[in-house]
Amino acid sequence: MAPLIGWCPGRGSRDRGAAAVEFALVVPVLFMLIMGIINYGLWFNDSLSLRQGVRESARQAVVRTLATGCTGTGMAAVACGTRSQIATPGTTAYAMVFAPNGWVRGQEVVVCGMVKATSFTGFVPLPAGGLIQSKTSMSIENVTPMPTDLSYADTPPGTPPAGGWWSWCT
Repeated sequence: MAPLIGWCPGRGSRDRGAAAVEFALVVPVLFMLIMGIINYGLWFNDSLSLRQGVRESARQAVVRTLATGCTGTGMAAVACGTRSQIATPGTTAYAMVFAPNGWVRGQEVVVCGMVKATSFTGFVPLPAGGLIQSKTSMSIENVTPMPTDLSYADTPPGTPPAGGWWSWCT
C-alpha cells in the first residue's frame, strides 16, 4: 500500500482552516512588533547621530575649524555646523554653544544639541515625545581667531517641553 500524500494523523475535517485563522490572529501583533522595532531603530540612530555630531562640533569649536557651509567667526557659526551634523531626515535640529569662562586656552566650550524626531509609523510613541538631547564640553585649544560672541542658542518654535528648552544644558 502506498503512503497517503498530505495525510496528517490526528487531523480531522474540522481542523481545516485553523491555520488561516491563527495566522490572521497573529499578523496584527507581529506587524505592530515589526513597526515598533523599525521606529525605535530609527530613534536610536537619531540619538547616536546627535551624540556624535555634538561631539564633533565641540571638537571643531575648540580648534576653531568651521564646518563646511557655515560662515562667521562666532558661536553662531559653530551652532550652524552643529545643526548640519546632527540633523537626520525626519528630524528638526537645534543647537546651543557657549564659553562660560571666556575664550581662554584651557577653559571649556559647551556644545548642546537637540533634535525632535518624528515617529516613522505613528503607531508607537517615542520616548520624551521624540525629543533627544546631548551635551559635550571640551577645553579650548586655539584662541585665535577669537570668536565675535561667546554664546549662541537657537530658539525652537512651538511650546517647550517640561523643563524648558535649554535648562538642561546650562
